[in-house]
Amino acid sequence: MIRDAIKHRSSFNVVHLATMFKADIFIMKGDSWSREEMTRARTEEVDVAENKVAIRFASPEDTLLHKLVWYKLGSQVSDRQWGDILGVLNVQGDALDQEYLDRWAPLLDVSSLLLRARSERRGPR
Repeated sequence: MIRDAIKHRSSFNVVHLATMFKADIFIMKGDSWSREEMTRARTEEVDVAENKVAIRFASPEDTLLHKLVWYKLGSQVSDRQWGDILGVLNVQGDALDQEYLDRWAPLLDVSSLLLRARSERRGPR
């Protein structure tokens, strides 16, 4: 599964069986969005068996854009994906880089979905 994901530049997941913690691993594509996404990723230290491990996480903006793309690819029917999209907007709120979202959404063909999600977002804008 991992080799196939690397070959096709897709994704796979890993599960820590003792805790049932699941992580999705995405192989970087060679496009300009992926390159910029990597520069925006943040590194967090996670405690693992008395050690700290540095793990890179996608920015909230890139997570949101990916969720919008997946929702569109899934014929816009996944309540789970849509809930995740609204969740990112609600949790991150005004901390999101709106200019970044507005720059990439048209290039990813998800502008109308981003607009819809923003209109459904709860809380302060």
